[in-house]
Amino acid sequence: MSKENYIEEIRPHDSAYKHVSGYAEYIDDINEPKNTIYGAIGLSKKAHAIIKKIDLTEVKKSEGVISVVTQSDITGRNDVGPVF
Repeated sequence: MSKENYIEEIRPHDSAYKHVSGYAEYIDDINEPKNTIYGAIGLSKKAHAIIKKIDLTEVKKSEGVISVVTQSDITGRNDVGPVF
């Protein structure tokens, strides 16, 4: 077999042992730095609903809320898909 041919060659994943033994460190296992700001997403309770109005007054007054971003704050195409 040539060095470039990897067909049927056993090549274990770099972290395979850590995954099966419980030693792998996942992102949720890493402590956040102190005073980290994080984002939370609010979703509609109904799929494919047309949202005619939204009142975020109580959300903005909630403890720890620094900012509220809505679709109207996004300039240009409101699409996060990798195709566009």
